[in-house]
Amino acid sequence: MDRRGKEKKVYETWRTPYERLKSLKEWKKHLRPGVRAEGMEAVAMRQSDNDYARLMREAKARLFALFARP
Repeated sequence: MDRRGKEKKVYETWRTPYERLKSLKEWKKHLRPGVRAEGMEAVAMRQSDNDYARLMREAKARLFALFARP
């Protein structure tokens, strides 16, 4: 707990949601119908995690710019 009473989380492992999904036993049975593991792997390997994070930040900035006051 910090001085304000908030609990600080300490993560033992750092994983993307896709990496966490792949770590599950029999993870392929949890996919939606029509979604293939090979397709997900291809998307995941297209860019680095940092590249995807940058794209997400840019998309978020564009979204919030729509609501900005003139």
